[in-house]
Amino acid sequence: MKKALSRMGKILFFLLPVILGMIGLWGLAGESVLDALFNCVNMYVLNYGDPPANLFVELARWLAPVTTASGIILALHTIRDWIYSLLHCWLGDGVAVYGPEESRAKVAEQLGKQAIEGKDSLIPACKYILLGSDTHSFDLCRQILETRPKAEVFLQCVDIQPQSASSPRLHLFSLEETSARLFWKEFFLYPASVSHDHKLTIVMLGFGSLGENLLYYGLLDNIFHPDQRIEYHIFDDSSRFASVRTELDKLEDPVVFHKEPWWESLDLIRSASMVLLLPQASQAAVARDLLLAAPETRTVAFAGDDSAAALLAQEGKLEIFPWLDKALDPALILQDTLLLQAKQINLRYAHIYSGVEETPAAREEEWAKLDSFTRYSNISSADYHDIRLKMLDFLGADKAQVSGDLMELLAELEHIRWCRYHYLSNWRLGTPENGKRKDPVKRIHMDLIPYSALDEGGKEKDRENIRVLLSIPGNEHP
Repeated sequence: MKKALSRMGKILFFLLPVILGMIGLWGLAGESVLDALFNCVNMYVLNYGDPPANLFVELARWLAPVTTASGIILALHTIRDWIYSLLHCWLGDGVAVYGPEESRAKVAEQLGKQAIEGKDSLIPACKYILLGSDTHSFDLCRQILETRPKAEVFLQCVDIQPQSASSPRLHLFSLEETSARLFWKEFFLYPASVSHDHKLTIVMLGFGSLGENLLYYGLLDNIFHPDQRIEYHIFDDSSRFASVRTELDKLEDPVVFHKEPWWESLDLIRSASMVLLLPQASQAAVARDLLLAAPETRTVAFAGDDSAAALLAQEGKLEIFPWLDKALDPALILQDTLLLQAKQINLRYAHIYSGVEETPAAREEEWAKLDSFTRYSNISSADYHDIRLKMLDFLGADKAQVSGDLMELLAELEHIRWCRYHYLSNWRLGTPENGKRKDPVKRIHMDLIPYSALDEGGKEKDRENIRVLLSIPGNEHP
């Protein structure tokens, strides 16, 4: 809508001298339509030599050269942008960025000289970042894939799982998913979990897509001890999430969806280990009320833009997490380190069990064979491995010599994570009729049981997972 209004405004500005001239020459001075139109057009290139008949003609003859100059400048800018984009395309490092102006400018600023800011038309580039999930982005994506056979497209999505893309040239990314993963690593809860006997309470005020991802990755990342109890309390409309995730009650950490407003549960808010204030209407007002009612509670506010961050920062005692700025990091969009680790994990298993050579080409080939569920299983494994490495750092453990009780602990935690990943995808415990340990169609698996109930072969498989993950180059925690 804004783009259409902007385009209409430019057209109106360019035609304004004609409109004023026609009013003055044809409407008031009595010239014929053709003569008046001819004189109006002349104003753009040859000026108007006769004495102006009235104020409308006077305004038109002054405005016409201005619009002509503006058009020339705009044309020169367009030509310059095309030359600039062609140069970077030839050099192989050009990244065209399309989308809302504020987000586009942030990404372009971080890309530096690589960036080519796209607007309406398609410009040549090697890679394209399409921000925003509107129809224009999808149409532009289709156009790029059809007309630029070597270009890669990085398309923002909200309702589609990023790893569901089937084309090797199309990469989907979710700002909400990325920021959720970043949050739990930055706000590493293991030290707090240890100091509170692995019993924590996390409250979310607000939900939406960002909240769903925070809860999902929180349940998969915040796994620190077999007997832990980390409670998640959600205050917002979360009925859809609660309804479609049918196996949430199988998780050791309870998730409680509240229907009452948060201010009716102040005892819970005041005793919480952390309160997450998510983007919502009147977020700053909610922050003021929250700080007034529970001033001692650790509160993290998620700011989506600079104005929200500035407004929230005025409240004091709030920790600000600029989730959108962090997720808009082009390094995360163009080179998703977590995705690369997940591919490497999958390749290592293919090498161990099928003898596949560990090369970059084989890595991509093996990844392409996986369905979306298995891809995300590897991503979940890589994501939690970052947490595991942080835990080992905190414990001062030698990653090259993990054995004994520590290995047993890590293996059990990995099994808990594996079970949770399946439960969050609505898998259930059961014995498949196909004679195998799992039935992916019915989402039934025999190993969705506590670690202690596994046979020695099952436990050794979890231990081997830990050894494999610790052996993969590039998985060291910095």
